[in-house]
Amino acid sequence: MHIAFTADMGETGVAGLDTASIRKFWARVVTAIARGDRLSPYYQFYRFHRDVVCRVGHHDNLEQCLNGERFIFMDTVVSGRAVVEIADAFDALGMDQIHYLLLVDENGARIDPRYAARLHRLEAQGRAQLIKVDSLFTEDQGPAVSGVWSVVMPSVMDAARNIVPEFDDGIVGAGIYYHEVQARKDGSNIEFTIAIGRLFTLLHQAIHIVADPDDIADDLQRLGFFFEDTLQIDSLGVMAKTMERTFAYAIDDYVNHLNQHGLFQSGALRTSPPAKFWRA
Repeated sequence: MHIAFTADMGETGVAGLDTASIRKFWARVVTAIARGDRLSPYYQFYRFHRDVVCRVGHHDNLEQCLNGERFIFMDTVVSGRAVVEIADAFDALGMDQIHYLLLVDENGARIDPRYAARLHRLEAQGRAQLIKVDSLFTEDQGPAVSGVWSVVMPSVMDAARNIVPEFDDGIVGAGIYYHEVQARKDGSNIEFTIAIGRLFTLLHQAIHIVADPDDIADDLQRLGFFFEDTLQIDSLGVMAKTMERTFAYAIDDYVNHLNQHGLFQSGALRTSPPAKFWRA
């Protein structure tokens, strides 16, 4: 499940609107859903811009899946600011059963010292797991990787602060993530759809190339499943060899398509994707 915890939207023109305030709003939304508080103004406002303002694409229905305070929160970490603001907001609401699964860019070299101590404290408390990677590759600079699109509505936030009494403290957000991978009738997203299709084909090929048929057979045997005959498992090896011969060309075609149509706004795909949740 995805929710728009990200607040990296540039200059909004809304006075006094900061990232911590927006993230506090989304923490209140998630808390209301986890506790079944359907009358919460934060939940109701979220429903308004999910179901009325932005009705395109497919939206995760958080309230159908998130029905308790114990869940896994997954996000990426660059400086650490976002997840620290989010964790602080949840803690202030008494949401202390969340486990944070965090993918850390450049093996932690870019973590700001101002947030490092908080992250390591969460880890020491057993509330977070920091997984360090050499380089993050995320979808936030465009939907060409995952088909996740985003809409941010600063004017709606500004209006809500003056209309909804509960929002007069400035804790308000308005944005949505939605999934759309099928080509639209007007063809306006066709290049993204092609890119996603090619990427998933590459992933399918890569799995076949690296898979060892003997390991697959052993795993299936442990699970109590079996191939009907050796021809089936032999065919996997033949298929893998065929895919391996064409794999480099398929990667080139994919990269050329991305570059030709400018599907990535820049060469560095590093800032935060939408936060994801799993029930624990």
